[in-house]
Amino acid sequence: MSEKPSEAVVRALFVRRGLLSQLGFVDWRGYLRSELFARVRSGVLGADRYCGCGGEADTVRFRSYSYANLTGESRDGLEGVCWGCLDPPKARPPRKAKGNPWTICQSCGVNRPYNGGPCLPCLRRQRARW
Repeated sequence: MSEKPSEAVVRALFVRRGLLSQLGFVDWRGYLRSELFARVRSGVLGADRYCGCGGEADTVRFRSYSYANLTGESRDGLEGVCWGCLDPPKARPPRKAKGNPWTICQSCGVNRPYNGGPCLPCLRRQRARW
């Protein structure tokens, strides 16, 4: 289950969508592929060559979506960051390890799909002996 975004995040995305439509873009991807963003990106990365972690800045993080930031007139809400710091992975509970369905039989030593103990052919042989 994913958590619902906060009201502030929803409001910021709504403002961003309105500003992008004013600039003539249909969506965020269209803006990121545009020459306008390429100019904004080169300006920000020219000023901020290194990320806060010490790595080389690869992309731009938008701290605020304003018309001046989206057009490159202002760099107040923009910073150069590396890809690792742009969207750090959220803390997730560790995944449960899936068990290997293939196990070596205790009787015959053959690798077969079962949950331990003797495999099905060995069980049949044992039952036939009884």
